[in-house]
Amino acid sequence: MEQEREQAELETEKIDNVESAEAEPKTEEKTGENADTAKAEPKTEEKAEENADTAEAKPKTEEKAEQSTNTVVTQESQGKGQSAETAIALEAEPYVISMVKKERKPLPVGWKICMTVCLGLVLVYLAGTAFFATHFGWDTTLNGVDVSLMSAAHARDAVYAFADHYRLEIQERGDEKEYLQGADIDLHIQLQGTIQECIRQQNPFLWFYPADEREFTMDTQVTYDTAKLYQNLNDLHGMQREYMTPPVEPQIVRKFGTFIVEKSQEGRQLLPYDVRHAVRTAIEDLETSVNLETAGCYAAPQYDVDDPAILKAVSALEALQEAKIIYRFAEEEEVLQGERILNWISISDDYMLSVDREDTQAYVEHLIEEYEIRGESISFETSDGKTVQVTSYVRSSDLDTAAEAERLEAMILELAEGSKQVMVRKSSELMEIGDTYIEINLTTQHLYGYKDGKLILETDIVSGLPSTGCATPAGVYRIRSKSSPAILVGETYRTPVSYWMPFNGGIGLHDATWQSSFGGTRYLSNGSHGCINLPLQMAKEIYENYDAGDIVVLYHGSTAE
Repeated sequence: MEQEREQAELETEKIDNVESAEAEPKTEEKTGENADTAKAEPKTEEKAEENADTAEAKPKTEEKAEQSTNTVVTQESQGKGQSAETAIALEAEPYVISMVKKERKPLPVGWKICMTVCLGLVLVYLAGTAFFATHFGWDTTLNGVDVSLMSAAHARDAVYAFADHYRLEIQERGDEKEYLQGADIDLHIQLQGTIQECIRQQNPFLWFYPADEREFTMDTQVTYDTAKLYQNLNDLHGMQREYMTPPVEPQIVRKFGTFIVEKSQEGRQLLPYDVRHAVRTAIEDLETSVNLETAGCYAAPQYDVDDPAILKAVSALEALQEAKIIYRFAEEEEVLQGERILNWISISDDYMLSVDREDTQAYVEHLIEEYEIRGESISFETSDGKTVQVTSYVRSSDLDTAAEAERLEAMILELAEGSKQVMVRKSSELMEIGDTYIEINLTTQHLYGYKDGKLILETDIVSGLPSTGCATPAGVYRIRSKSSPAILVGETYRTPVSYWMPFNGGIGLHDATWQSSFGGTRYLSNGSHGCINLPLQMAKEIYENYDAGDIVVLYHGSTAE
């Protein structure tokens, strides 16, 4: 019995040693080998000595395992039943131990941080959504006032505070700036509608989304004193007359014989009406600045350097630079050319060329002083459509210089068109009959009166008696004077008349109440001393419609049918 108790204690000690051996795999492996050796060779002392030698090199735990093995060997020599039972215990024990060792692992630190951050973001998002449901978002303006992150009440206060301290910056040309204070014009505002309506237009669920600056506008009633506004505008430095300079249109200049176009200059001339309109618009919109140049408040040049009107003017000047006008008097001639003509030219604001009348008038007066045109034969178109040659007895001093100056201007402008480079003016052409004149056909004894190109009267006449050498001479003359009444005095007569208009010495137009008829061939038997006899009524009409200096043309035409 004592042996059985000792054997049981040894088995218990063996089990404890096996549990210690499982904690160190290598020891357990050695122990298994020793156990197998013990089973195969229970009585061999050499094996026991080897195990003993090995045990000396191992830790204490292994020594215990070897002692347990030796005990098992001893037990096997006593009986196989107990050895089998001990082997089953050894095989089952490692499995039971591994189940006892498993534990639940905690969450990694990174996961804990991530969950904490996500929870924080959700809370921030919810808080932001609640905040921006009643407040303006980021970068938001209301009527030009920054109301970012403001509630409706704070935004209203900000807008009214802005109006109380309102100042308009007036930007002028040349980086000049002047200012207009709202208080100077009694400025007041009143918002129309509710600010909450603007806030509701936002999406509070997207408050975190970075959007562009949002601008809300509410109808605003702006009031101010118009009279004070206009007075303040009139006092601006830029509105003073001595400060404003008008714009300069492109200039055509001649340099080294070539015409070039210089660029326009803007100037600083403000347009008062446009300034008032631009400033009033800015104030009513509560703008903080207004640029007068951008608003078109300055007088601007009307033309660019490549404008068709400018190019046409340059072309005309270039043509005149090469042009010539030649006046011919018998064997002499006088040349008027480019350089002198260009000095007479003026260019209007719309780039139209004009010729200075004083210059052309002076030139014509020079011609009549220098050359005599009396006795020149001129062409004249009669009332019946025929052309006759008539000698002009109008002296150079009697020329209508104004008419010739006008004709010279027309010639210059025609040359400016570039179709011609040279024009010739004959001395006979200086005697311009014009469109107001009296035409007398000595052959048909008939008179035509033209005024401004229209036939206003006509009558039969009685001219000078040819048989006595008193035939009325043909030619072109001017009415020298007018008298009513008058007395005609000759060597053998003294005759009173009602209307007297001399044109060739003592020869003139007058009424002849002593003539019983007019026209036909009466002049051959009852002709005058050279004057043109007229019926009283026709003499009166001629006297009333023609003046001294008007032309009288007398010619011999075809005989009337």
